[in-house]
This record gives sequence, structure tokens and C-alpha cells, in this order.
Amino acid sequence: MLIGLSVVPAVFIGIAIMSISVHSMWKGMSGEISNSLAIAANSLYNTYSLVAPGDYSLKDGVLMKGDIVLEGDYAIVDALKESYGMEITLFYGDERKLTTITDEEGNRVVGTKADPQAVKWVLENGRKYFTQKIEINGEDYFGYFIPVLNKDKSVVGMAFAGEPRVEVIRSISANIMSSLLICLLVIIATLLVCVASSRKIVDALGSIMDYLGFLAQSDFSHKMPKHVEKRRDEIGDMGRYAVEVSRSLEETI
Repeated sequence: MLIGLSVVPAVFIGIAIMSISVHSMWKGMSGEISNSLAIAANSLYNTYSLVAPGDYSLKDGVLMKGDIVLEGDYAIVDALKESYGMEITLFYGDERKLTTITDEEGNRVVGTKADPQAVKWVLENGRKYFTQKIEINGEDYFGYFIPVLNKDKSVVGMAFAGEPRVEVIRSISANIMSSLLICLLVIIATLLVCVASSRKIVDALGSIMDYLGFLAQSDFSHKMPKHVEKRRDEIGDMGRYAVEVSRSLEETI
């Protein structure tokens, strides 16, 4: 009974710790992914600001920045993808103009539309937008959008960086499982210590009960086990007190 009382709370505490750890690790790693995606999206925006001065515009349906034609030139987005290991997209309005994302046949998904939530937050409200699930060309992504501005501060497009959700989940899960394994080993070690300690307590209490049983029968020949008398806790005090009672009772008789 005593062993169960010590083990059950330890098990529940272990489960609670593991649950909190999983939640904290997921939140922390999601934050790290958000920061990484934000860096890549800002790099896209800043790179075009440096290499092509001027405002974004469409001329005859072709994306321009100042006098430089951007449409069809994928050198920058491809270089950023190689550097960051992420999918990169430049939107004009809600339309993908330059992207590293391809379909099953290997064609870039240019000309497709942005997610409505991204349009609402970025194009309409001029705010950055991070999402853990956005569907692009039939595949879910972690994605980060930032507004693309012209010199008059008007929002004319979006810079996007994303990673396939399945790959991110796999990476997060691997890290969480490693941490949970360590946590589980610590909990098991703690349980073993609790069980061993509880058994010693049960054994000591059993020895005291046996001693008192013999004492109740006026049998003074039975000795208190040394391991009980050597304990430096309340149980040891109980054992030593029982011995003193036995001696006093024997002298009185």
C-alpha cells in the first residue's frame, strides 16, 4: 500500500512533466521555425530592394521593379532557397510572380493565388503573417509572409518563405522524442528510487511491528534489527523508542 502511495503520485507527476515538456518544446521549436522563415522572407525583400531600385509595377502584365524586369528571372529566389533550404515566393498583389515551388511535373506554380488569410493580414492590413498550416499546390506548409512596399509605403505584394509541414513535423517530432526519451529515463530512475526507498520503509515498519508483537507476548528475547536502529529518521526513532520501552518494561517486571 505504501509503495503504491509513493509510486502513483510519481507516475502522475511524470506524465504532467512530459505533457508540459512536449507543449513547451513544440511552442519553442515553432517559434524558432517562425524566426527562420521570417529571416528568409526579409532576405528576399531586402535583396530585391538592393539589386533593383525603384517601385514594383506591372507593365503589359510583366512584373517590373523600376526599369528592371523581374518576371521570369528566378536567380535570386533559387539562390535564397539554396541558402536557407526553404521555398521562396515573391507576390505582386495576391499573385505568385516568382517562386521556387513546383508542381508534380516540375513546373513553377507562378500565376497562382495567395491564401485568403495571408491576403487579409498582409495585403489589406499591412501586417506580417505566420501560419503553421497553409495549403499550396495541394501540400501543407509552415509559412511566413511579409508585406512588400513601394516608396510611398503602399503594400503592393508579399514576400514568402515556407517549409513543407510534413518535414517540419518530422523534425520537431524527432527532437521531441529524443527529449521525451531522456525525460522517461529520468522518471523511471526516480520511480525505482521511490520503490526501493518505500520497500526499505515497509521492511523497517514490519520489523518494528514484529518486535512489538513479541513484546506484547512478554518475549524480551527478540532483538530489534540493527538496520532499523541505525536509521536517522522518524522510523528509526520509533524503533529506538520501542527498544527503550522494552527495556523499561523488562526492568519493571
